Parts: sequence; structure tokens; C-alpha cells
Amino acid sequence: MLDDAIFYDDRIDKLSKEAFILLIETLMMENGYNNGNIALADGTLRFGWRKQTLVKARKQLVELELIELQKHGIFGNPNLYSLCHKPVCENKRLGINGTTKAKRRATGIHPKIRNRGTEAQPLMGAQV
Repeated sequence: MLDDAIFYDDRIDKLSKEAFILLIETLMMENGYNNGNIALADGTLRFGWRKQTLVKARKQLVELELIELQKHGIFGNPNLYSLCHKPVCENKRLGINGTTKAKRRATGIHPKIRNRGTEAQPLMGAQV
């Protein structure tokens, strides 16, 4: 499921087109149980990426704290990443410790519903 809040976050405006596409692919790969075990290597991604473009996009996502490196890959295994706006899922086999809170929550709010819940709303169909 794609979270709406992440798309209205201020950090999204600073992404390049390639980094935004990689973020979408990362969000699609996360299923609620594998955050922290997401491989962003060329062979695991849906679209064919040039190595230089993939490295640049990944670096930009890490700098803006949209993804975080959880484990360095060794012996041919890819690096594993997690989405920063969701808690990390524990994986004892890989040595990844779980968290109950997200590192950096998405702070975006849709402009049309900015004040939802903070003011009195009339009931649907009620005449005012």
C-alpha cells in the first residue's frame, strides 16, 4: 500500500525523477513485513537501471532520509535498506533489529484536507 503522507512530504520536492521512480519501486517492494530487508540492486528492481543512475538515485534517497541502509552486503549479497517513514521489521536470520517507531515520519498533508479533524464538520446531508 502506498501512503499518501509520503507524497506530500517536503522531501519529495527535492528528488530527481530517477530518485522518485526508485522510491516508488521501493514502496511497492515493501509489504509490511520486510522493511529493513529491501534490496535495491539492479537484479531485484522491476525496471532496467544503469548502474550510475541507480547509485545516484539511491544516494539521493539516503541523503534525504527517505531510505536507510540497514546492512552492508557481503560475498555477492546486496545491501539491504529500510523505508524511514515506517518501523523496521526484525529479521534475526539477517541480524536486523526491529524498531517500534519510524526513524523519520512522513509529515505531508494533502492540501485539501489540511484541517480535517481540527474543526467542527457538519454531517453529510445535514442542512446548515
